Amino acid sequence: MDGLDALLNEAQQERDRKTAPKPKALPKLPPSGRAEPKPRPAARSTPPGAAQCADALKAYLQRLLDPEILEQIRTNLSQRSFAEVDRYACAHPELAKYTIEQELPRMEYSVVSPAGERLTTAVTIRELFERGGDATAGKAVLLWRLANQSLLADLLVPLRQWMDVELGIAVHARTCRFTLDLRPSHLEVHARAGLSLRTMAAGDEPLELATSEATVRVSMTERCVQQTVDKPMLCKCVVFEEQLEEVAAALAESGALGEDKQHGGGGGGGGGGGKPVGEASSLDDVTRELERFMAGDDDEAANGDQNSCRTS
Repeated sequence: MDGLDALLNEAQQERDRKTAPKPKALPKLPPSGRAEPKPRPAARSTPPGAAQCADALKAYLQRLLDPEILEQIRTNLSQRSFAEVDRYACAHPELAKYTIEQELPRMEYSVVSPAGERLTTAVTIRELFERGGDATAGKAVLLWRLANQSLLADLLVPLRQWMDVELGIAVHARTCRFTLDLRPSHLEVHARAGLSLRTMAAGDEPLELATSEATVRVSMTERCVQQTVDKPMLCKCVVFEEQLEEVAAALAESGALGEDKQHGGGGGGGGGGGKPVGEASSLDDVTRELERFMAGDDDEAANGDQNSCRTS
C-alpha cells in the first residue's frame, strides 16, 4: 500500500497546486526603485507687445463704457430730424422696390396691414405690397422706402467712437428686424439691430468683445424720429484679467498696434489706447462702412462684397 499512498499523495499535491490562487504581479519599478515624476508642460511664452496690447485694450474698454461718450452718442443720434428723413424718403421712390426685392428675402420683417393683420412671411408681405391700396397709399409708401438698411445709415457716424483702427475693432449688425405698422392711426417703421463689437486682429476668426442694441423709429403720424443705442455689454473674454491677457497676447501675435507701438513707441501704452475711426469720410467710404456694418460674414465684408448685406 505504500506505493498507492505515495501516488495518492502526489495527486493531491498536484490538485492543490492547480487550485491555489496565483500571487498578484507587482508593478515594475524603474531601475532606481523610485517612480519617475511626470514632465511638466512647458510654460506658454508671452509674445512681444502683449503688455502694450493689454493696456490699449483696457483703454478701449474704458472708452467704450465712458458715460460721457455714451451721452455724446445719444446726443448725436437725437439730432436727426423728421423733416430730413421725410425728404429722403420722398426723393427715393426706388427704395420701396429695393426693400421688397433685396431686403425682404434676407432680413426679418413683420408688417401690420392697414386692417390690423400681422404678416411675418416674405410671401404674404410681398403680396400685400403688390396689391397696393391703403398699404401703399399716401404716407404708407414712405414706410416701405425706409424699411431697409438706409434707415440705419445715420447710426454709423456716432458709432465710430466704438471702432478702433489699431486694434482692428469694428461694429457689425449681427441681427436686424424691421417692423412696419400700416394702420392709418399708426403709420410707423421700427428697426432693431443687434450690434456686435468685434476684432479681426486676434486671429483668423472674428472675436466678439461686446454687444449692444440699436433702434430707429420713424412715425409718420407723430412726425418724429427716435434713435437709441444701449450701453455695451462686455463679453467674458474681456471681463476677467486672465482672459483679457489671452486676448491681448493674440492681438500681439497678429501684429496689432504695429511694432513701433508694441515696443513703447506711443499710443498703445499708458492708457492712450488705440485710435478711433475719424469722422471725415467720402460718400464711398460711408457706403462701404454701411455694407460692412450690415454684413453677416466678415470674410465677405473684407472682400468688399457689395451684396453681403444680410444678418446671421
